[in-house]
Amino acid sequence: MFGVLREECALRPRISDIHTGDRGVAESDLSLQQEQVWFLHRLAPDSTAHHAQTTIRVVGAFDLDRLDRVITEISRRHEILRTAYPEIGVGPRQRVHPPQPVQARRLDISDTREGQRELLDETVAQEMRRPFDIENLPLIRWTVVRLSAQEHELIVVANHLLHDGWSFSLLMREFRTLYNAFAEGVESPLAELPIQYRDFARWQRSALETPPMQAQLRYWQNQLGDLPPLLELPLDHPRPAIQSFRGKTLRVELPPGLPARLRSFCRAHRATSFSTMLAAFYVLLYRYTGQRDICVGSAFAARQAPRTGDLIGMFVNTVPLRCDVDATQGFAGLVEKVHGVVLDATANELLPFPELVRVLNPDREPGRNPLTDILFSVDGPPAPDLDLAGATGTIVKHGNGGAKTDLNVVVIPRAERQGADSEQADGRITMLWEYVADLFDDATVRRMADSYLRLLADAIARPTAPLFRLTVLSRRDRDMLLAEWNPERHHPDDVGPLVHHAVRAQARRTPDAPAVRDGAREIGYAELIRHADSLAGILRARGVRPRTVVGVCLPRGADLVIAELAVLCAGAAYLPLDPENPPARLAGQYAAAGAVLIVTHSAIADRLPGDLSRLSMDRLPDVADVVGAGPPDPTTHDDLAYLIATSGSTGQPKIVMVGHRSLSNVVAWRARHCDLARADRIAQVASPGFDTSVTDIWPTLASGATLYVPGQDTRLDPERLRSWLVDEGITVTELPTALAERVLALTWPARPALRVLITGGDRLRVRPTAHLPFRVLNEYGPSETTATATAGYVDPPGTVPGPPDIGRPITGVSVYILDAWRQLVPPGATGELWIGGVGVARGYHGSAGPTADRFVPDPYSDVPGARMYRTGDLARHLPGGRIAFVGRRDRQIKLRGYRIEPAEIVETLRAHPAVTDAVVLATTDGTGDKRLIAYIEADDRPALRQQLREHLADRLPRYMVPADFLLLDALPLNRNGKVDERALPAPGPTEPDPGFRAPGTDTERWLADAWCTVLRSERVGVDDNFFDIGGHSLLLAEVQRELAERGHDVSIVTFFEYPTIQHLARYLDDRDMAVGADGDHSDADELGRVARRSAGRARLDRRRAVLRSAGLD
Repeated sequence: MFGVLREECALRPRISDIHTGDRGVAESDLSLQQEQVWFLHRLAPDSTAHHAQTTIRVVGAFDLDRLDRVITEISRRHEILRTAYPEIGVGPRQRVHPPQPVQARRLDISDTREGQRELLDETVAQEMRRPFDIENLPLIRWTVVRLSAQEHELIVVANHLLHDGWSFSLLMREFRTLYNAFAEGVESPLAELPIQYRDFARWQRSALETPPMQAQLRYWQNQLGDLPPLLELPLDHPRPAIQSFRGKTLRVELPPGLPARLRSFCRAHRATSFSTMLAAFYVLLYRYTGQRDICVGSAFAARQAPRTGDLIGMFVNTVPLRCDVDATQGFAGLVEKVHGVVLDATANELLPFPELVRVLNPDREPGRNPLTDILFSVDGPPAPDLDLAGATGTIVKHGNGGAKTDLNVVVIPRAERQGADSEQADGRITMLWEYVADLFDDATVRRMADSYLRLLADAIARPTAPLFRLTVLSRRDRDMLLAEWNPERHHPDDVGPLVHHAVRAQARRTPDAPAVRDGAREIGYAELIRHADSLAGILRARGVRPRTVVGVCLPRGADLVIAELAVLCAGAAYLPLDPENPPARLAGQYAAAGAVLIVTHSAIADRLPGDLSRLSMDRLPDVADVVGAGPPDPTTHDDLAYLIATSGSTGQPKIVMVGHRSLSNVVAWRARHCDLARADRIAQVASPGFDTSVTDIWPTLASGATLYVPGQDTRLDPERLRSWLVDEGITVTELPTALAERVLALTWPARPALRVLITGGDRLRVRPTAHLPFRVLNEYGPSETTATATAGYVDPPGTVPGPPDIGRPITGVSVYILDAWRQLVPPGATGELWIGGVGVARGYHGSAGPTADRFVPDPYSDVPGARMYRTGDLARHLPGGRIAFVGRRDRQIKLRGYRIEPAEIVETLRAHPAVTDAVVLATTDGTGDKRLIAYIEADDRPALRQQLREHLADRLPRYMVPADFLLLDALPLNRNGKVDERALPAPGPTEPDPGFRAPGTDTERWLADAWCTVLRSERVGVDDNFFDIGGHSLLLAEVQRELAERGHDVSIVTFFEYPTIQHLARYLDDRDMAVGADGDHSDADELGRVARRSAGRARLDRRRAVLRSAGLD
């Protein structure tokens, strides 16, 4: 049942025969599979990732002379076992050596009485760790360890250049046959082989141009031509730029009863066990990543070529199996689809994977494999015990401590005796989960394997249930996600006092303490309350009633605080408006919020549309003397506290409504978490219309601390801001992420007053250095969750792997990471971040549709009427419950702390008469800074770019105006008629890059010559990255040889570490200086460089006739 159904045979094209080559020629080409292994060996020569190792425990009389005769005969029969792989001028070659007697290495530890098992284990480990010199024999090692007269351990270690799993079975079969024949005194009964592996390698290259192979190529081009980017499994550690191939293996047995139920399911649905288990694996990957278009590699034997079935050699081929997972369909339907994918792939499995990669030429990333990083294969049953002339040999395959891909799952059906197929009476099934230890923790892979077993069992039990409903989580994991990792959930009544009541209470306790310091102006708490009460009376006189909305359009400072506090004291909700926004934008927000009045300054009021009701604070008499105390405050926690505008996808802003209960909760949490007290001085840096101003102002005043307001010229200049924070003795400040990163990079005095720097609004990319004299608190929270939903202090570099996370849920908040069907994803899996609890806002003012879409009933809460908010952000849980931010699910962009809907910019662009269509994307430049780029479908006419810039600046905030405008005749479309964003040109000028830097030093010049030779380029700049300008894995070997001809021995790993001319030249110069080398590699003149380049290209043309891309970067 693990094999593919017999119908596959009819699908296979007719393949030409393989003929015997000239045996007088000792050297020949490698196969494409061997080239792949050869390159990986060059990349990591000491790695064991391409070792195959086995031990055979022989019990009974074991004739070692007969053993030598057996392995000598096997070596004579199979040239591949006496083949080495030297580099000869044009690259790696197969060099077949004449047959020679082979003797197993002998070790005797039979005299060791105590610790014999440990000594044997160490001997086996040493043999398996020992690297091969692939340019010289042997590439298969036989070691026999004598344990006693009747017990031996035979250790067999071979390089994968020689054989694959099928070959090992052949090797053991011939070993048994020959050993028993020689024991009976007869010669070898095995027929001579008609062809050798090098005949296959030669045939393979010529066959690539034949019609059957070209038909297979066309199939794969059609199947994989529009393959999406590589699947992003959640990693526990950052991916290194260079693969180490360090691996571990988890062995898992299918639970008792499950293999039998699996076989019954397969019979009922006319499917193979492989297709069924692969289908469940696709569902697992979907549930862990949310990606439905999934490509998984599978190891196929690829021995359809005639007369290859009895050859030892490297034939196995990686076959990409692509499947679209529709989570609404049942498992039975997915199995049928996957079975068809496997059948089609089997009919086209002979095209070598490296050749497929060369033709498709997918985008590549250093440290990753092309097309897929994940494999799922079925292996043959474990080899049966060997009957060796009365002795019994028990075969045990060992892991090699390596991993060639991120995750490689191998299914092994068990067998008890020779000749038993994979459906024999034993019936057990083992799974090996091999994974890269640099990427995954052991616990993560264990949880993933457990999830797979649970999912497979549920899938075959409920084959018609939608895939998204299949069980992945254990009860223990579910409890951990909902309770242990949301530990501070509480009833929504358990929050702090109303914020304006808290400020009033502070005024009673410390009336003369400073509340706000705005430049030279300082206001105490009692004075603040008098101003706010008086202004509240004026607002009531102007018609402001409880539960109405009042806009506050003022710059940062004391007046802003007074006005917002006054609105709350009047029982209304305030709408903060940024006076730097265009008047039309302000009017739109005012109207969308249903505000009845704007409190502002006269200079700002004069710019506003005339139909807006306004109150200019600077035109009033001293408000503290105007009106006395008003009526009793009717406000409750159920009323609105403030409304705030966010970017909207319809082209109009969305107005978020935040209640007092939500505000009181976050204020109380911030005060406790940051230990705010009367002595604290807290900076108010955020723009008034940004929700960070909420968490700047109210926790400060509710704690009796002092709010300090920096000048406009100071707050966005990192160095001036740093000096201001130090000079003013600021103890706590909150900065947007981009500004915080710049401030953290500055030099600080040893003991400033600052003890906490809070940041949020965008992804934090850097960790604070260990010597910083204050802590960094990274917060996360959309406006719809009252600005802060999660938070965590950031550890210095090296203490925790990966980029900074966003911490844990704050008090009163629940965080769920869900899939598209609002099901909890497994711990560590990527899903959409949903937020529940007290902090969830009421919704969007006047927008019932968007509110219903984003604010939904919370099925995981036991509080009646509880709701949760859909953030649109992707996240995953880290071990221990902290949360890693992954990115955006929708088109929304976060830029310098602002959330931007590109659709709003696009709609505004489309309103311009010259624009037919537009796309707005966020890109990251070489320094890591994010910027907006607008692609415009329009006629390129003079000054249009400037006109569009002005058009947007009049209607949108500055942060929503793209940094650049690229004018195109037409936006490129994909086959679905949608804009093909991958086909859009890279941002930047179309004329030659003014940032190009030519080689300057002698070393840079001759390195550039070498790169130009290999890349067939006329010009290479010192800042060009080798992999960004067409370089790939096998070309590195070309560059390596070019450098070797100039006397520089450079490992391939070095090119990954120093991928630009400038960095590589500096490395070589520093190394030469360290060893006292002259380091002068300058050319005599330009003619010399041109001549060498021409000669180098001639050599390259010859090499490329032989060497093809290994398909790895």
